[in-house]
Amino acid sequence: MADRPGTVRPGPDGRLRCPWAMSSPEYLGYHDQEWGRPVRTDQGIFERLSLEGFQAGLSWLTILRKRGNFRAAFRGFELTAVAGFGHQDVDRLLADAGIIRNRAKIEATINNARAALAIPGGLAAVVWGYAGNPGQPGGPARVDGCIPGPGQGTARPWLPVHRPGYGLCHVPGVRSGG
Repeated sequence: MADRPGTVRPGPDGRLRCPWAMSSPEYLGYHDQEWGRPVRTDQGIFERLSLEGFQAGLSWLTILRKRGNFRAAFRGFELTAVAGFGHQDVDRLLADAGIIRNRAKIEATINNARAALAIPGGLAAVVWGYAGNPGQPGGPARVDGCIPGPGQGTARPWLPVHRPGYGLCHVPGVRSGG
């Protein structure tokens, strides 16, 4: 019998988890240590946005397995470092077999770092200014202990960065809503 979306079930240690978390050790670790936990820093949000962009057309598991390589290649997703990348860095990244080697995604990541640095108050302030609080009116709803998946109610936080003056580039593959 297939799991009903939002249904939790016991994992190997008896702890209740979302069913998708049981399909690999990487997913299990991601679920237990990161899923549903707030990311409050510009660097952390920039990393998640960048990885979501690289994930387009691939599974999140592929990205989780390459995340250490991405962090090394993109200098820990430190905004100033990535914003300073030039043509030689693009060539270096295109030659790095440890990451997804897609020129458009690499260039979007670099451009997004530059744009994020130009956002008054920072990227995190923009995102959290629109995200609401889980469990509060207007925040993400929980269904049987699981937070809804990607694409459910994600359009609103990204609208302000598309206004004139912000310049944040489209991150390929990041959904803008349901």
